[in-house]
Amino acid sequence: MRINDDLILLLLKDGNKNAYEHLFQKYYHTLRSQACMLLKDSMEAEDQVQDLFIEIMDKKLADKINSNLGAYLKTCLYHKCLVVLNKKKRRQYQIEQYKLGCDDLVYNDQLEHRESERSVYQLLRNLSVQRLNVCKLVYLEKKKYKDAAVEMGITINSVKTHLRLANKALREELVGSKSYVMNVLYA
Repeated sequence: MRINDDLILLLLKDGNKNAYEHLFQKYYHTLRSQACMLLKDSMEAEDQVQDLFIEIMDKKLADKINSNLGAYLKTCLYHKCLVVLNKKKRRQYQIEQYKLGCDDLVYNDQLEHRESERSVYQLLRNLSVQRLNVCKLVYLEKKKYKDAAVEMGITINSVKTHLRLANKALREELVGSKSYVMNVLYA
């Protein structure tokens, strides 16, 4: 049985439970379609329409309706959908800002790493050829002191001495320098 909006509204104001059923049957599909068009998400649209009907029932919104029932429902739903869209937009903006911040951090780390590598290479160039070769064999190629000594044609004690003097020279150069460079050299 179809009843008109004025009668539904009157029954709602009187607290008639059947009026809510009539209201739901009459407007659910229209309101859901409107919400789907606005939100482009059928599940979210259904949630918003359901919330609207619950608010009408729980908050006794029927007492506040003085004009066209259909127009009132559509306007309420429109505003609910706008709130959802604004929240999504704000959330998307926050995600984009977070991504930009992460990109900046990665870029800054890469830039700092490149600058540190340049500093390390510059410091290594200041070492004598023997000390540089010993550092390369022991630290970069992970050779034992004995193997480095054999390859360079020097004694193990000479390897140790070259390493000690190279480390001392590098530490002196790095005083006041960024700790990142120290980590690169002595990791």
